[in-house]
Amino acid sequence: HLHKINLLESATSDEETDLNFLLNMALEKIAFLPFGYLIDQWRWRVFDGRTPPDKYNSEWWYLRTKYQGICPPTKRTEDQFDPGAKFHIPDNYPYISYFISFILQFQFHEKLCEAAHHTGPLHTCDIYRSAEAGAILKKVLQAGSSKLWPDVLQEAIGTRKINANSLMKYFEPLTKWLQEQNVKETLGWPEFNWVPPIPEGYPEDVDKNTDELHAKTFLEEYNRTAEVTWNAYTEASWNYNTDLTESNKKIMLQKNLEMSKHTLKYGLKAREYDTTDFQDTSVKRIIKKLSDIERAALSSAELEEYNTLLSNMETKYSLAVYKDQPVSFRDGANPGFHEAIGDVLALSVSTPKHLQSIGLLDKVEDNHESEINFLMSMALDKIAFLPFGYLMDQWRWKVFDGRIPSTEYNKEWWNLRLKYQGLCPPVLRTEDDFDPGAKFHIPANVPYVRYFISFIIQFQFHKALCDAAKHNGPLHMCDIYKSHEAGKLLGDAMKLGNSKPWPEAMAMITGQSKMSAQPLMTYFKPLIDWLEVENNKNNDVRGWPEYDWKPATRPGVEIKDVKVDFLGMNVDGAAAVAGQWILLVLGLVLLVATILLAYKYRKSKRPEKSLSTMELKQKD
Repeated sequence: HLHKINLLESATSDEETDLNFLLNMALEKIAFLPFGYLIDQWRWRVFDGRTPPDKYNSEWWYLRTKYQGICPPTKRTEDQFDPGAKFHIPDNYPYISYFISFILQFQFHEKLCEAAHHTGPLHTCDIYRSAEAGAILKKVLQAGSSKLWPDVLQEAIGTRKINANSLMKYFEPLTKWLQEQNVKETLGWPEFNWVPPIPEGYPEDVDKNTDELHAKTFLEEYNRTAEVTWNAYTEASWNYNTDLTESNKKIMLQKNLEMSKHTLKYGLKAREYDTTDFQDTSVKRIIKKLSDIERAALSSAELEEYNTLLSNMETKYSLAVYKDQPVSFRDGANPGFHEAIGDVLALSVSTPKHLQSIGLLDKVEDNHESEINFLMSMALDKIAFLPFGYLMDQWRWKVFDGRIPSTEYNKEWWNLRLKYQGLCPPVLRTEDDFDPGAKFHIPANVPYVRYFISFIIQFQFHKALCDAAKHNGPLHMCDIYKSHEAGKLLGDAMKLGNSKPWPEAMAMITGQSKMSAQPLMTYFKPLIDWLEVENNKNNDVRGWPEYDWKPATRPGVEIKDVKVDFLGMNVDGAAAVAGQWILLVLGLVLLVATILLAYKYRKSKRPEKSLSTMELKQKD
């Protein structure tokens, strides 16, 4: 054809020329096929979660090696994103269409050559000026996308399926020649997994193991080693809890670490199996359970346990980021900071959409009722706690400074519970009871205001991190998951420990140095608005009357006045307090009188002034 249109001076037809021509075509058509196929293999695995973000580059090179036999020319890690070098990846453009076209074009070519009554090898066919071939091609083009593609194929070439037979027929002379030339040559390349230098712990084999007998042998090994590891930890834990020594604690932590390593090791191995065709259902269940490493620490899919886990993870991370600070500074900027940072993570992961993304929620209903239900659930956790978190140290401080005497411990406790929470004791209580002691922090003398502070400032942190993550929408819907900006902001503040005054750390995160409840109010605003409407509709009375709670008198029990020893006299407590005040006043009066008398006495002892020097001279 090139000769016909004067692009070639002559058209030689011999075996060598044909092979050169076919090899040139193969370098364009065949060499492209594996790459055209693997592009969307990578994209689809990313989309359905089989390729996680920390394996993007390693999976890319695994596919390049598997289908193209290409290894990276230089050292590559997960810090690089080599798939992005191909425009279609960052542009999210499907690539499979090119792969299909390189197969389908040979099917069309063969059919059109038949219509043009071509005789001879398919690679020499030229449909130039064939009206019959043009008619078939016209029919295909006119259909556009008005018909299903199998129907168009059927009408045009007589089949509803795409196949590579025509492609193989086109390159048949080259295929035979290559087979002859490659005798005793090793064709292809070994299929193996390309492993990047980082991260460590990447599975040895990506291809799944489908051998059920091998899986049973693996589980026997797991059960044997797990019993030893877990029993060792249980024994160490028992020894520590029955004998609290540093030595036992160290052993328990070491055994706990060994158990965690065992879980990770066998969890990664379990992921190497494809249990789809396994016949033993118990083997399938165990393999699936062992493979679930990320959620293995959750005994059940309960949000409270999940949030507790996050808080504990934050504690561990805090210890790590404090490492560059002096020992004295390895703590939160203030006690409330440490508690708040753990909880602020829970504010993000508690959102319904996040829970759905990690498989803890089947579906998310996006409507006003669901929003109110979510906020009410959060309020029962965050808001209902605030009055109790505040009154705990109110009671402790009043005990410490003497405003609450020992004779009124229980009375003042219930006064505060009523004042801030609106709660009265459900049964008769007297000063013989010590209800504050039911809360661990009271007898253990652990300050509690840190929790109150944390429940306020966690919403300040949450808003600042959401702003950094460029969140748009209601604050309660914000999820900072995978936001590098929010993570850096939080990490930089945590690294300070308490090396700086807490207002400076607060300013680093939020941009201002004062605590504020405004973000908390913003977070719950939809719920507040709804509650106001509902309370007005039902004519509900807000709050409760403020009055003193008096300890009850049990029937048949006479509460006697408590007597104390005062200056050798046995008097009641009130009289002793009054006597102390009287003695204090008398002492102050005597002190002032003593000072005045001393001053007058000193003044009276001074000698009278003598005559001036001039007068003495005149007398002389």
